[in-house]
Amino acid sequence: MFFVFADRNKLIECLPRGAVWAEIGVYRGDFSQKILELCAPTELCLVDNWAFELGEHNPFGDTPENFSGFAAKIHWEHFGDDPNATQQLNF
Repeated sequence: MFFVFADRNKLIECLPRGAVWAEIGVYRGDFSQKILELCAPTELCLVDNWAFELGEHNPFGDTPENFSGFAAKIHWEHFGDDPNATQQLNF
């Protein structure tokens, strides 16, 4: 059986309250707050990696000319010149 939801907010409305939760990819914790409010978990584990290494985030590498630096440009627009410093501020 598969369920398709338009967004993750609808998903958590359908899950039982009082369960144990883990959120992978927390960023600033906005969705974490929704989990706390809507689901009242007995335990909530929040996981996020703070260190950024471009080589690990660029699925295209630098070989295909059309995609060269593509991931870096998107990440720069989101996190600025120093992604690790930005993530530390978010934390």
